[in-house]
Amino acid sequence: MIKTLFFIMFFLLGVNTLRADEALLSDDEFLRELDNVKNPFEDGYPKPKDLPQKPKPKIIAPKKSKPKPKPKPKRHVIKRVIIIPPELDLQGVIVGDDMHQAIIDGQIVPLKGIIKGAQIYAVTKEGIGFIFKGKKFFLKVE
Repeated sequence: MIKTLFFIMFFLLGVNTLRADEALLSDDEFLRELDNVKNPFEDGYPKPKDLPQKPKPKIIAPKKSKPKPKPKPKRHVIKRVIIIPPELDLQGVIVGDDMHQAIIDGQIVPLKGIIKGAQIYAVTKEGIGFIFKGKKFFLKVE
């Protein structure tokens, strides 16, 4: 049974091959047929410009968003604080080789001593220098 099927299949394939060989043109006939074919580059054929063309798609650029304005830099406001020193009554100074003292409000205050929140940092013949709330002041002897 299988042998018969194979025989029929090969027989049919062989017949088709013969028919295809008969359909082939000889070289002379082929060249004559080729002469009858129009050249696509000669006149008579529509040129690419003549053919209907699809409209080109419009390219829409995305809308540019406005750049955000840069925030203004914060300005550091320097508040001027007026520091008013305490009222000190400088009555005199004692200046020696190893002794620097001032007489303030009837009290003897040594160098680096503190009175009414003011620290004495210098005692000279002309007066005293003191620091009050981080600011330096100079008080002259009267």
